[in-house]
Amino acid sequence: MAARIDPDMTDMYIRNLSTADPLADNAVAALSHLPPASVACLLHAGLGGDQSRLRAAPQPLRDFFAAIPAAMPPWWNPNLALAAQKSFHANADVFMEAFFTATLRIAATRISKSVASTGAVLLSPGLTG
Repeated sequence: MAARIDPDMTDMYIRNLSTADPLADNAVAALSHLPPASVACLLHAGLGGDQSRLRAAPQPLRDFFAAIPAAMPPWWNPNLALAAQKSFHANADVFMEAFFTATLRIAATRISKSVASTGAVLLSPGLTG
């Protein structure tokens, strides 16, 4: 059914479902036999750029972390990302409230604009001027 409506979108969706990440797949397979604490330690080393601790990692995991810098977009700023991460964690207790408030404000504005632009408010029974 979807292919009849939008064949290009359907093809792209199916391609994305079947696309693998060989480096990540190999890294996960190499870690699968290790105890969870060891996996966590190696992942923290890789994410933190701790090359001395990462030397103990299986080669597929080292290959995965070595490929990350080349995959980052040119606008990526790791220092800015770290500052944002620290800010998020420091303010996690108020994040949900702020997120809900901002989302509600934006959604309400968009909903009211769409209702007003269709004339639904003016055409509803009982709302005559």
